[in-house]
Amino acid sequence: MRDGTQATASRAWEETGATRGDARRSLQEYLLRAHVDPLLLDQQSREELVREHKERPLLPPSQPGARPQLHSRALSRILDHFHAASVDGKFALYRSRDYGAWGIARLTGVRGDAPVHVDPGPYHSRDEAEHAVFLLRVAEYVESRGEAREAGVPGA
Repeated sequence: MRDGTQATASRAWEETGATRGDARRSLQEYLLRAHVDPLLLDQQSREELVREHKERPLLPPSQPGARPQLHSRALSRILDHFHAASVDGKFALYRSRDYGAWGIARLTGVRGDAPVHVDPGPYHSRDEAEHAVFLLRVAEYVESRGEAREAGVPGA
């Protein structure tokens, strides 16, 4: 009898929302709706972010005693969201064998699997390549959130 009770208890644990990640997904969805959607789904805001990112895709290293240069709060929020994404399907930069031009690949998320080359460029500077990745991520985000709204996903 004790074994049967234990088995039932463990099955009940497996079926909770916590084990399925419901709370984490709900929080993530809330954060997207509250902090990312207003910045990327509004065309004017999105254009301002793209313009700012194009001017300075990478920040210079800070110098001792000098005030560090930072992105705007809005752009920092978007970049934090993109950087926190899972590796599976994420865009990444690669450089040609002769250390010349940059290109863009998509990571598979599987250790040992080679990235899939998406855009060979050529991008002649890292800034140019970083901005191209940013544009791809923005377009992908806007498209995915638009599909979520059309599919009737709550809160999207």
